[in-house]
Amino acid sequence: MKAAVLYKARDIRLEEIEKPEPDSGEALIKVNSVGICGSDVHYYKYGGISTRIINKPHILGHEVSGIIEAVGENDRGLKKGMAVGVDPIITCGECESCIKGEYNLCKSIKFCGSPPYHGGMREYMTYPVKNLFPLPDNISTEEGVLLETISVCIHSIDESNINLADSVAIFAAGNIGLSILQLAKLSGAFDVYVVDPLDYRLKIAKDLGATDVINPNLEDPVEKIIQLTNGRGVDVGFEAAGVPETPQQTINSIKRGGTFAFVGIIANSIIQWDTEITRKNGIKIKVIHKSRHSYERTIQLIEKEKFIVKPYITHRFPLEKAEEAFKTVENYEDHVLKAVIKP
Repeated sequence: MKAAVLYKARDIRLEEIEKPEPDSGEALIKVNSVGICGSDVHYYKYGGISTRIINKPHILGHEVSGIIEAVGENDRGLKKGMAVGVDPIITCGECESCIKGEYNLCKSIKFCGSPPYHGGMREYMTYPVKNLFPLPDNISTEEGVLLETISVCIHSIDESNINLADSVAIFAAGNIGLSILQLAKLSGAFDVYVVDPLDYRLKIAKDLGATDVINPNLEDPVEKIIQLTNGRGVDVGFEAAGVPETPQQTINSIKRGGTFAFVGIIANSIIQWDTEITRKNGIKIKVIHKSRHSYERTIQLIEKEKFIVKPYITHRFPLEKAEEAFKTVENYEDHVLKAVIKP
């Protein structure tokens, strides 16, 4: 079978590899779609994220959906031919975090597509049946790649403790930022301000219900948010850009006693912010790592048409054009929002 294999930064190759066989408790999946996440782009662009380095040929892709090709005995009612989304988090189930239900913090976590665990950019893959979620008839297999993104955002909303009539600032209008926008509105936020340097993404944010949108290339986003909130600042600020300057901008936009939710992933893991402002203003800090207890809710939101997914998937590429797909996302070409690879 074919796979897109990353050897090092900007070196991705189409190769023939052996088709996997499912072990006990696993299913064989014919991969239909794989979303390209910002973290995938970091791996492609830099050859790693912080200490997670590509030091041997690796298959990326944790936003995966497909069709079950074979499955053994299981207690989830999964059968051959079912369309499923994949929860990429495999945990030990035994450590303190797992026992407390905080399995996204498992000390022995295995994450699909994160070295050394291969991801979904291949024609077939195996995965534990406990990590597979059947897709309802009104959620396409292609839309199934969005489950992981939206699940992370539900966890972000859970951690931020948004209350009815709260105000929110979101720095970045990519897939994460736009999903947080929709979920914040569903959670009762009245005013949601979205910051992004790309006007086409700001238009999508406005269409999805943003109260106001701000292009930081045209005006100071902190000054604008303080002005829009009559000098108060927002109740909750979400950093979803993953670039060095936005954590401080987000913090500076938050009211005294407000909450800073750090969702973005910084490529080299090092950032700086003014701890004095954070301390004096009593800003509560929530750092988001993956998701937990949110896949079922994600499916329900889409199935019941409470969450709009139509604007997200803008580009599709065959596996043979994986490098073109990565370059398109990296360079924000052709108004890309979510690009998917179709093995």
